[in-house]
Amino acid sequence: MSWAIFNKEQQIALDELEDIESPPSDRVLAIVSAALLEESLFRALDIRLRQNTNVKDKAFKMTGILGNLGAKIDVAYLLYMFEKPTRQSMEAIAGIRNFFAHNLVANFDSEDEKLRAHLKNLKLHEGKTYYPNPFIRGDSDQRIENVKTSREALIVNLKLCLFELLADVSRHQHGSNLPL
Repeated sequence: MSWAIFNKEQQIALDELEDIESPPSDRVLAIVSAALLEESLFRALDIRLRQNTNVKDKAFKMTGILGNLGAKIDVAYLLYMFEKPTRQSMEAIAGIRNFFAHNLVANFDSEDEKLRAHLKNLKLHEGKTYYPNPFIRGDSDQRIENVKTSREALIVNLKLCLFELLADVSRHQHGSNLPL
């Protein structure tokens, strides 16, 4: 299955997630998935924004207005880069990451109410059979994997979010909110 990624660093992270011989722990899966999402959001937003390095560096630094994943999700949503279901999945991925980052004995089987709520919001795949084609409106020929576990739901929802971001990038003029 191909992923919608922007650069070589993301490919390295994906290789870690897709290592069949040594699958990542739940914690690594959660944290790396959110890092991939955040990097893709940064790239998609960066392409849309005015090319002013000083202002962008200030906005995207850790303490800047776009320094955290939640802020990037909100601004991208306000720019119509994706719709509410994608936003909910992105927020769920961010929440899952936070749960794993702040709980030393975390796993996807945890009964923690916050984790369970985030996992329930990973439903972007429901009712869909194929991944979207990010370059033309409509579906690709890539079937969405059958989701049976929380891990699988996280991976499939991440893929769908990344495809949405790549689709947005492919449909807008760089340095502008104008469509092609």
